[in-house]
Amino acid sequence: MTFSAVILSQQPASHRVRHLLFWSVFLLYFYFQSIHPQAFTDLSKPYLYRNALINVFGFAPVCVVVVYCFRAYMLPLVKTKNYTRAVLLFFGMYLGATALNCIAAQIVFRNVTQHTPVDTSFLRTVDAASWNARWAVIVGFITMGISLARDWYLQTRANVAMLELNAKAEMRIEKSRIHPEWLFRALDKINTAVRTHTPSSTAMILNLSDLLSYSLYESDDDLVPLEKELLGLHHLVSLEQCDKNDSFYVIVNIEGDTDNKHIEPMSVINRVVQHITDVVRADNLPCNMQLHFTVIDSHLVLHSKLLCENNRNESILEWKLSDLPERTAGHKTYQHAV
Repeated sequence: MTFSAVILSQQPASHRVRHLLFWSVFLLYFYFQSIHPQAFTDLSKPYLYRNALINVFGFAPVCVVVVYCFRAYMLPLVKTKNYTRAVLLFFGMYLGATALNCIAAQIVFRNVTQHTPVDTSFLRTVDAASWNARWAVIVGFITMGISLARDWYLQTRANVAMLELNAKAEMRIEKSRIHPEWLFRALDKINTAVRTHTPSSTAMILNLSDLLSYSLYESDDDLVPLEKELLGLHHLVSLEQCDKNDSFYVIVNIEGDTDNKHIEPMSVINRVVQHITDVVRADNLPCNMQLHFTVIDSHLVLHSKLLCENNRNESILEWKLSDLPERTAGHKTYQHAV
């Protein structure tokens, strides 16, 4: 079990280990800071270490009680922003710790060994009790701060994990989402082609099947090979043009090294689908669409030209690619027209 797992885990075993570790460190510190030699030679005298041990056993129990009172009562008030009650509780715990430490101080004073008589007056007792009560409260605030910081970190990590999960879910939805208008039109074209026994109906069905298979089942990863994305684009354009009767001519030109390049799935296809849908919806046919893709370093650049009877425009889009070791450069051109 790693240290971070012990600190952050919600398991009861890790909870006990955290508390044991904290109190071990604290009691060791308490013990060593209770050693007060008057001279360097005093370090060899056993009573010095016995006094420190008596001091620990006398005042540490009150500190433990205060710390767990902070966790049990003060911490919920701070979390709910009930600061008035938290302040009142703070003073109450401080006074209570001082009262308990007065009893502890009398026990300690009666058992420690000193070269000079121990001052057991009321003022000395209250001073020692108040001093140790202040330390108990400080430790209580420290543990409360640690608990708040831990809860904040766990909540932040959970929020980040939830955001990542939502982002991945949205990405999967976006990847699998093909423009509904285009999809319905494609299905309608296939239905018409099948009923009229058009020779291209089989190719249309296969193209749509390959495209949907890629969209729904082959694009679960954050990145897919660029060649697979462009192959899906090839199926898309082939299917889209099957019934345009030479009124919609598309050239898909791919230049550069597409090997060992990766891209977000469906990012190019969805953009081209939207582009085609806008053209068909505007009823600007006949049209000549040129989609020129260029792989430049770690980017895929699309230079789109649309030449229609009543509309002419150009646009440039860019996608970031993941870089893998390059092998060969190539130049590919797909021309589609019916």
